[in-house]
Amino acid sequence: MQISYKQIQVGTQVVFSGDGLLFKVLSTALGWVDKDYRRLSPRPWHVGFVSRWHPTLGWMICEATGKGVQENPLAIYDPRYYGLYKWFEKPLNQDSISIFLQQYLGLPYDGFWGYIWITIATLFNKIFHKNIGVWKDDRLLCWELFEEFDEFMEKPICKFNQTSTISDIMKALNGR
Repeated sequence: MQISYKQIQVGTQVVFSGDGLLFKVLSTALGWVDKDYRRLSPRPWHVGFVSRWHPTLGWMICEATGKGVQENPLAIYDPRYYGLYKWFEKPLNQDSISIFLQQYLGLPYDGFWGYIWITIATLFNKIFHKNIGVWKDDRLLCWELFEEFDEFMEKPICKFNQTSTISDIMKALNGR
């Protein structure tokens, strides 16, 4: 369920719309094989979650970017390019989030090979209706970090051992 900025709490899911050349190329390719993604507007591309409140920086989000898994202030992003979603019914325990952050902060970004795997898995899923599973390593795409956080907090957003796409995540967040 989408929420307003005033309703943010730790665990709020943050979904960013894409921009730039890489987004345009990859989102177009994803749209060719994923009709659900074609229907999304604006087209989401990046995800993170609210990890804590910082007294001087405000709400912090945990995300996987080219620099790896890190926390950044939500305030550095233009609110026109992200949506906020409530996924957890009850407020999350900050100690549990801190344990998750200790395990994940600093892990490297998955980059090229992660995108290749997601592409292959999406093709198999959408064309052959066969799930070929996930590729587990210590490198994470933003979607993988997002899924691992939700699983750690005992409310998985996607099926176990399923390579999911941003459209799968959006279906779950929107209750479909």
